[in-house]
Amino acid sequence: REGDFTYDTRDKNITFTLGDLIIVGNFDLTKINSDGMILPVDIVVDKDGVTLDRNNTTNKNLIKLLRVFQSLDEDSDPTNGIEITQDTKNKLTKPENILDMNTSELKDMVENDVGKTFIKIKKARIHYIEKLRALGIDPELMKFITVWKTENDDDDIMIEADKSNYDYDFTVDWGDGNTETYEDSTIASDNKIIHKYTSKGTYIVKISGDFPHVRINTKQ
Repeated sequence: REGDFTYDTRDKNITFTLGDLIIVGNFDLTKINSDGMILPVDIVVDKDGVTLDRNNTTNKNLIKLLRVFQSLDEDSDPTNGIEITQDTKNKLTKPENILDMNTSELKDMVENDVGKTFIKIKKARIHYIEKLRALGIDPELMKFITVWKTENDDDDIMIEADKSNYDYDFTVDWGDGNTETYEDSTIASDNKIIHKYTSKGTYIVKISGDFPHVRINTKQ
C-alpha cells in the first residue's frame, strides 16, 4: 500500500489520474522534495499559484484530495494504508480535475458513482495530521477564533471546558500579548479558564490544538 512511480529524468511534467479523474495535471517534477516523496499538499497551490508549506492541513483543495483519497480506500480504514482498487478506478469515468470540482460533485462521485461513503472533513484531517507527525512534520492546526469586547478595565472573560467528556491539549492566544497552554491536568476542576484584560477594548482570541468542546460565557 505504498505508492511509488518512476520517471525519465528528461521529463519535466507528469499528470496523476485515478481512472479518468485527474488528480493533478502537469505536475512540475523539479518540485519533488529531496526526500523523494510527493505528499497531497505538494500537488496543491494557493490562490497565487504558490506551492503550500508541507505543514498545511487547512487548504480547501488539500481537503478535497484528502477526503476523496480516504473515501475511496478499499477497506475504509486509511490507518493501514490507502488501497484504491482497479474496480474503483473503473467507476471514475468523469475526465475532470478533482480540484475544479465542488464538494457536492465530489460527494456525488464517491457515493453514487463508486458506492462508498464520502468521509467528513474532520476525519480526513485527523488521519492526515497523524501521517504528517509520523513523518516528522509538525502540522498547522485550525484555530478556533473568537472576538471579545470588554467594557471596563480589568474585565474577565471565561471559556469553559468539559473534561469529563473530552480530552484537552491546547494553546490560547488571548490577543493582548499573553499566550497560555492548557491540558486536562492544568484546567481547573470546575472547567473554567478565566483571563483578565487590564484595559478595556476588543480582543481576538485564538485557540489551537486539541480543543474538542467549548462553553463560552462572561464571568459572573
